Amino acid sequence: MEEKKAEPKKAEKKAEAKKEEKKAEAKKALT
Repeated sequence: MEEKKAEPKKAEKKAEAKKEEKKAEAKKALT
């Protein structure tokens, strides 16, 4: 738990990357 508090930016970046991945996948599915 402490690690997450110490590095919130890393977790944020991971979540952001996952969001972008899902967006790309959705675009692929549409085309």
